[in-house]
Amino acid sequence: MTTNTSGRKINPIYLFLPLLLIAALTIFIFWPNLKDIFLKDSSDKNLLNEPKQSTTSADLERKVATSSASKEATKSAVREITKKDLKIRILNGSGKAGTADSARDFLISKGYVVDSVGNANNFNYKKTVVQAKKSVDSIINLLTKDLEERYAISIGSTLAESEPFDTLIIIGSQ
Repeated sequence: MTTNTSGRKINPIYLFLPLLLIAALTIFIFWPNLKDIFLKDSSDKNLLNEPKQSTTSADLERKVATSSASKEATKSAVREITKKDLKIRILNGSGKAGTADSARDFLISKGYVVDSVGNANNFNYKKTVVQAKKSVDSIINLLTKDLEERYAISIGSTLAESEPFDTLIIIGSQ
């Protein structure tokens, strides 16, 4: 034990405890930097001379959002559109009564779901015109193949993605 100037003995624990407290606070305050220094992977040894980029919460949010968006894109790309997924509208372009209803019944028998039927703006269609959104291209070949069993097909212009239906079929007279 050591003695102070007044002759009293000082217990060494009183000297050691403040030093221990200061060391603990220093480690607590500087832990992120110390962690990088002492807990580096061996694969990071070649990066010792490169400056470390700081990561902000905005960077992390962007990474999470990008990751989520790419996962969603992958899910939607993997998800196949089926016959039942299509929103089909059939219009009578031939002028014969019941043509659109007959086409609706035919497509329903093939497994499609028809949202609506009606008349075209005129009855001068010779061939059956099929128009579809770009987003349903993967199943349009199957739809046209099914329609070719009964109708002479012509592929029309691409529908706008804002249309309430995915596919428009105008039944012609042939």
